[in-house]
Amino acid sequence: YMYNEWSGAYKGRGDKSEKYAFEGIFTRSLNSFERVVSPLSEKI
Repeated sequence: YMYNEWSGAYKGRGDKSEKYAFEGIFTRSLNSFERVVSPLSEKI
């Protein structure tokens, strides 16, 4: 197991949101369409 070299990527702590800022975008909505297209888009 080499998870320790991921610098805490599998610890599930609050530091995840800082290292992966884009993660909040994919987990924001369960709607697959809103995940691909921004809710602020005018082409809905």
